[in-house]
Amino acid sequence: MPSNSTQLNAWLLRIPFLGKLWTVQDLIKGKVKYVIVTSNGEEHILHVSIGPALFGEVPFFSGLPSFGNFVACEKSYVQLIDRKDITKEQLEYLCVQMARKIRVANLQYESTFNSSEIRLARLFYTLSISVGKDIVESNQRELANMVGLHYMTVNKLLKKFEEMRIETRSRKYIKINDSKALMLLAGFFTT
Repeated sequence: MPSNSTQLNAWLLRIPFLGKLWTVQDLIKGKVKYVIVTSNGEEHILHVSIGPALFGEVPFFSGLPSFGNFVACEKSYVQLIDRKDITKEQLEYLCVQMARKIRVANLQYESTFNSSEIRLARLFYTLSISVGKDIVESNQRELANMVGLHYMTVNKLLKKFEEMRIETRSRKYIKINDSKALMLLAGFFTT
């Protein structure tokens, strides 16, 4: 292990030096989880990092303290990297990690508060505006993965959308026929 790394033991409940503002942690070896503890003492795992990996990107990007705790799940070695010392590759990795975490958080929010129909409609709308046309070039399994549904559920919803004349399917793509109806179904109101 590098001489400037710190060994963390599995019984350590809070890693006090981690989450410093404008820094990121380089998990050289081991496993660390990021948790929050509810008022009734329940631990909720928000993310698990397995070395080699970088973690602690929220304090790094925002300059705000971390609200959770980093917990070593096993013997782990962590090195603190200051913002001014981060490499381009490490920064790109952090951006990918943030995008994944945001996607997971969005999926959790969507699955908690929106029906399957609304989630699929929102995905169609988002995909169509991101490419600037009324075509979605994804198969049912890809769509199911993107919205966190089983592909058979997506198949049933696509049939329903076809019956509503919102979309038409072919083997290679799905064409959106009625963008306004799709927006209404997705919960985006139009005038």
